[in-house]
Amino acid sequence: MSKIEWTEKTWNPTVGCRRVSSGCDNCYAIKEANRKKTLFAHYANVTEYDADEARVDWTGVFSVAPDSIFEKPIRTRQPTLWFVNSMSDLFGEGVTDETIKRVFDIIERTPHHTYQVLTKRPNRAVKLAAQLPWPPNLWMGVSIENNKYVGRADLLRKIPAKVRFISAEPLLGPLPDLDFIDIDWIIVGGESGNSQQLVRPMEAAWACDLRDRAVAARTAFFFKQWGNFDEVGDWHRAKHDAGRTLDGRTWDEMPRGAERPAPAPVATTLAPAPTSVVITTPAPVVAAAVATDPHRWSSIGEFMIALAHEHQAEASPPKVDEKSPRLALREPIWSTLRRLGPSPADQLRAVVLPAHGLDPANARAVNFHAWALVDLQVNGFVQSYHGKIAGKRGRTRTVKLYEAVKPRVRVRAA
Repeated sequence: MSKIEWTEKTWNPTVGCRRVSSGCDNCYAIKEANRKKTLFAHYANVTEYDADEARVDWTGVFSVAPDSIFEKPIRTRQPTLWFVNSMSDLFGEGVTDETIKRVFDIIERTPHHTYQVLTKRPNRAVKLAAQLPWPPNLWMGVSIENNKYVGRADLLRKIPAKVRFISAEPLLGPLPDLDFIDIDWIIVGGESGNSQQLVRPMEAAWACDLRDRAVAARTAFFFKQWGNFDEVGDWHRAKHDAGRTLDGRTWDEMPRGAERPAPAPVATTLAPAPTSVVITTPAPVVAAAVATDPHRWSSIGEFMIALAHEHQAEASPPKVDEKSPRLALREPIWSTLRRLGPSPADQLRAVVLPAHGLDPANARAVNFHAWALVDLQVNGFVQSYHGKIAGKRGRTRTVKLYEAVKPRVRVRAA
């Protein structure tokens, strides 16, 4: 899963870039690309040390990824929300028209996925628009960091994408001239980085103004982060310590018209057990909380339910102990780990799932178990590490082991 809050995974068919505006000053991708140049051949020439500026910078080289990466979405069957080119700009100067068309061809051939393409060069996207397919699973966005670049939104409106969005991150100033007409989604966030002197704080008034205008225009609003400076301007070394709430709440709205048609219903009966359990993938499910406006999602979680049929099924699953499988399996997993001690996932499933009438070899049941295990790790009840266990013929093998822990509870003095 991606660490970017508004997507699921990143796909980088090209890597490399060039700074084009002030929003690029503290670009996270430069350091990441520089780190990867010794690991992956196609990153080798995209960064270099700039002695004049005393920093690592892009060389301006745009490199095409090998087929194993370029064609990854074709091999991915699970419906996925892909952010295209987190390490580049698809419409960068060094990306050939043929490469861009090849990317769009893969997008068109994989309608079960959804793709988010973000650029600071919408002028080139407009020039190529007539030569490219614009399938409904493609979202097109532009980055706008201050009022000087609101014209990028005007160019975006010329592109025939079903969903158009704006990334106002890092937001370096107010955007009074931004027009929300035909803009389906806006992401707002502050700047982050390692240097307190270089990172520029975002003022709360800038974000609140965009939020209020987006709500009035019925444009979905997503507040990603404050960055290293929090709402009152205090510095935090780790950006997550600054939080991502705006006016006391999180804003995780996703764009209207973003839901993908559900696959044909598929029913799967799991192995016989003390209680009969049947898992069925239903038609699209609309969360009760947004039933009055099915095109407006109040959280990223609700959007993911509509986006992928695996998540849709979780919205109205069979009951296990009067709960959904994902919820019901959390406590048994933790209790079993407390009893067995550190265990690999396959051995854990072999004990937990049959006890609840679920087949440990069934893909849907395995999925429920895996997500329940993730929930426990996120909330601090389970930790994982690599350890050795006995294998065949007296040999040992290294596997990931899961261990139940009791999370620390801080009690605030009265």
